Amino acid sequence: MSLPNQHRCCATITAAGGRERVPTPQSALAAAVRPAPVPAVLSRPRPGAAWLRVRLALPLLLALALLVAAAGDAALTPAHAARRVKKEQQPNAGDEGQKPVGEAAPDPEMSAATAEDPRPEKVVPAKLRPENERKAKAAALFAEAIRVHDEEGFSAAMPLYEEVLKLDASIVEVYIRIYKPLINRNQPEKAMTLLKKGIEATPDSGTLRALAAEVARFQKNKTEALKYARDAIERAPDEVLAYSVLFQMYGDDGKPGEALTVIEDAAKSSAGNAAFWVRIANIYAESMAQSTKEIKEIAARVLPIYEKALAVGPPTADLLATMADYELILDKTESATAHLKEAQKLDPNNTAVLVKLGALEEKAGRNAEGLKLYEEAYKLKPDMPDLRRALTERYIAAQNWEKAAAVLEELAKSDPTQWDYYFDLGRCYDNLKQPEKAEANYQLAVNLLPPYANPYLMLTMSQLLQRKVDKAADTIAAARRRFPSVARVFFAQALVFRQQKKYEEAVNALQQAKTLAEVNDPDLLGPNFYLELAFSQELGGDRDRSEATLRAANKQFPDHPEIQNSLAYCWAEAGTNLEEALDLSQKSLKKQPDTGAYLDTLGWIYFKQGNFSEALQPLEKAVTLTKDDPVVLDHLAECYLKLGRTEEAIATWKKLIAANPDHKDAQPKLDAAEAALEKAREQEQAKANARKKEDAPQPSLPK
Repeated sequence: MSLPNQHRCCATITAAGGRERVPTPQSALAAAVRPAPVPAVLSRPRPGAAWLRVRLALPLLLALALLVAAAGDAALTPAHAARRVKKEQQPNAGDEGQKPVGEAAPDPEMSAATAEDPRPEKVVPAKLRPENERKAKAAALFAEAIRVHDEEGFSAAMPLYEEVLKLDASIVEVYIRIYKPLINRNQPEKAMTLLKKGIEATPDSGTLRALAAEVARFQKNKTEALKYARDAIERAPDEVLAYSVLFQMYGDDGKPGEALTVIEDAAKSSAGNAAFWVRIANIYAESMAQSTKEIKEIAARVLPIYEKALAVGPPTADLLATMADYELILDKTESATAHLKEAQKLDPNNTAVLVKLGALEEKAGRNAEGLKLYEEAYKLKPDMPDLRRALTERYIAAQNWEKAAAVLEELAKSDPTQWDYYFDLGRCYDNLKQPEKAEANYQLAVNLLPPYANPYLMLTMSQLLQRKVDKAADTIAAARRRFPSVARVFFAQALVFRQQKKYEEAVNALQQAKTLAEVNDPDLLGPNFYLELAFSQELGGDRDRSEATLRAANKQFPDHPEIQNSLAYCWAEAGTNLEEALDLSQKSLKKQPDTGAYLDTLGWIYFKQGNFSEALQPLEKAVTLTKDDPVVLDHLAECYLKLGRTEEAIATWKKLIAANPDHKDAQPKLDAAEAALEKAREQEQAKANARKKEDAPQPSLPK
């Protein structure tokens, strides 16, 4: 089953609530197209670097300052305070008798206090209690430990962390910072010893028990891990790490049902903020993904937990996008669209949201609107290869070859090792009628030794279309060496043989292709395969086998216009089955009325039936549609000749020969037509002369 991307791998959840993601082979777009990771604003960040210095050190130092100030004031008696105020209000020496500007009236209480104790008193400096002094030192040392950790690494900071805990074992944030590095350095015993001291110092801390549960799980101490995890949840129902430990312990024990129960119990809780519900939903989805449940059932269970996160808010773009993913699984397209649009308003530059909205537009059949959203995403992150790839696929689907080529060129520059970029570039330039660029890109794809035969096949076709038959032969030979059992390689080989006029080899290659295709590639054996086989057989002089192939193909594909036309033309050329040929030709034209080759066949059948006047119109139209195809020109010239329009026949053959000087049959026909025309002219001239002679006045005899 396939779940949203953030659930593809299990995550390690820190006690502070952050998620450490295990890198996956999925690319950056996989994260954009599929559901986005848990939103950063919903996950409590991992303690570390500048963030923790601000989060912990500054509040502790500010608290220390307030504590010192409070302690100082507490050390003064009311008389001391009054004396201090009075002293501050006295005029400077030399100003005796002058009332300071803005001096306030004496406070009766202050005066009374002074009167009660008129003796001068010594001011005692403020002093912290020993317990508070230790806490203040611990706070200052913790700030220094964080600095050393950030700048010099954990090993240098660990002695300072230990000194902090000696001064004040109740600072939970210290344990959060040290437990995972100690586990990673294979020192779980030390981590557990410190955590147990912390639990003694702060017996109500659910976080410390959750950390201890994680360390015990690492030590494979199941009993202790389960005890600490349950104690953590009892004290802090929203402590996600404790749920994670329970889930993993039961999972490791082969008890997926109990593991799911742990998460389901958490989901029933009324405690927790948005971050808690998001993390619980993620763990639940991961656990369900490992079960045998259908994806819709998983979505139906997970979505309500995300809805709890949304209810306690505030909403974020990533949370809304994740909810939309599950809603789409449940076919709740309307609510998914609404959540994605709300996410877009919250974060207009969120490419993942734009891509998902684009996909929804495409699903609704609004491809143009979907494409615009993909283009917006691409403008925001033009260097994201998979987003570029997705955009080019949509340009290609829309047959916007120019834009597709532009994006693919950028992709190829960014990573010239990807053969498929060059392959698709070749396709684009093929459609842009730039055969040389197409060939060059297909060649680059082949040079990268792609795992599929298609680049070789397209390069072969490109070379054949440019009449580079020798190059095509080399390309297909290389393809046969790399892909000796691919049916389409033998099909392409047959095309090369046909261009080389090796018709028997072409037929043999097609037979090999058929044998392979029947096992591995039945889709190859469609109408075009049998048309190519029949054509090669005909060119090889085996008209009977060609006709048999076409008859079988027409039986297998009875409504295919090209097969109908080819069989009709075969009969017209042979002068047989002309009525049946006429019926097939007319059927093909009903499907494709403006196809020049089909009109030529119809005209040629009429010609063979001796209906020359009926043949003329389709032949003339066929010449226009085929842009002076030599075969069609020859047929039209023959028709003109039969209609007695010899001069037009001669002009048509001359046009044919001018464009195709190697045409075998046209020149003799032209010569014969010109000779016939000359003879006809001579005969006409002789007749004219005879008439003149007959009409000339006879000389009269003398009387």
